[in-house]
Amino acid sequence: MFRFGSLCGIALSLNGCDFAPIQTSCNTSSTPGGPARSAVCSMSLTNSGNQDCVGNYAFTMGGGDPGTASNAMGNSPILAQCVFVGDVTLPEPGGVSWPIKGAIACGGSGTLHPGETLTMTATITPAASFTGNFFLAAYSENFRRTGNIGGVQSEDGWGQIPVNFNTSVCSTKPTT
Repeated sequence: MFRFGSLCGIALSLNGCDFAPIQTSCNTSSTPGGPARSAVCSMSLTNSGNQDCVGNYAFTMGGGDPGTASNAMGNSPILAQCVFVGDVTLPEPGGVSWPIKGAIACGGSGTLHPGETLTMTATITPAASFTGNFFLAAYSENFRRTGNIGGVQSEDGWGQIPVNFNTSVCSTKPTT
């Protein structure tokens, strides 16, 4: 697991709605006897507070390098609406842009109870021109609170997940 980027929240109190750091992972898949061609990636956000997090959620995944996301799904009705959004550019602090290529987004509104986790999973496939072993998947997460429960009002997280497509097995045989 690798996390890069920023995680920002505005908290009104020490209790209430709160989030643990975003968890991400990617696992490569391959055809029998062939090289890895895609990665199944996931991102998860957990309510680590002691009250509900009620609001609007949007999760986006795609390539940090040229590629396309597909087969997205969420583990909750909150993330049930998934749609291909193409190339997305998000603003970062300092005026830098954060691109997610061939992105798919899942989102909706709802309640994440204390201890519950929202997870989005998607298949990330590099562009046909990709010939390397290391690929970067990318993600973003956004939350905007609705209602009057204390704690986090808004949160934005984004980053990249390195994917190693080098599936060859190397061995050496000493010679004398």
